[in-house]
Amino acid sequence: MKEGCIVMNRIITMLLVLMILPALVSAEIYKYRDQNGVLRFTDNLAEVPVAQRERMEQYQEIKTTADTAVQAPANTSEKEAAQDARAAEKELTDEKGALDNEYSQLMEMRNSIEAAPQPSTPEEIAAHKKKIQDYNIQLNIYEVKLKGFREKLEAYKKGDKE
Repeated sequence: MKEGCIVMNRIITMLLVLMILPALVSAEIYKYRDQNGVLRFTDNLAEVPVAQRERMEQYQEIKTTADTAVQAPANTSEKEAAQDARAAEKELTDEKGALDNEYSQLMEMRNSIEAAPQPSTPEEIAAHKKKIQDYNIQLNIYEVKLKGFREKLEAYKKGDKE
């Protein structure tokens, strides 16, 4: 479960960075008075009445000197590496979703077996044993898939740290 949280945290962080970046763009700010005499500020020159454009005050927005959070890859090999990383992350996220879905189905199967009334006839006993065997087979298959997923995730994490 922690692996999925880590991947989701990275995705959320990337989305937040992408949402915040446009706010950091510099713009000029204009100060003028509207027809009612109210002092207004805007970053859109088109909002300033034409008659006031000659005497309006113009300010430069204060620019921060903070480093940009996201830098574009310098060359194509870095771009390809970034694309590969995104593809690997998407693949892991999709696989995690499929495993979660499969786990839910297994839990439903288990709950239905446990909730079933105690079998009394030989046919009911045989059918009940068959359901348990099917559940155990599906559980073993799931555990193998989960182990493979965890190995892929660890390999992805190691590659991410380098």
